[in-house]
Amino acid sequence: EDAIPQRAAYSAAMNTPASIDFTRIDEMGNGLLGELSRLREAAPLCWNDSAGGWVVTRHQDVLDAMQGRYPLSAVRMASRSAAVTLAG
Repeated sequence: EDAIPQRAAYSAAMNTPASIDFTRIDEMGNGLLGELSRLREAAPLCWNDSAGGWVVTRHQDVLDAMQGRYPLSAVRMASRSAAVTLAG
């Protein structure tokens, strides 16, 4: 049995980028709720480039992530920050 039961969900999330553009969240208004519902069904745990981080849409996944049950990392954010610093 897998030591990390959520490994399959995590692996799928690595390959399913969230399509919501969080840089345009003000323009989305109440449409954001529908988008989040669709995302929750398609990929409840996924990386989002526009947010620069993980999007976790299910309550239990949020709890699991906060308790370290998912190997989530902000490493991508650190490399992005370094690139901005070097370019700036």
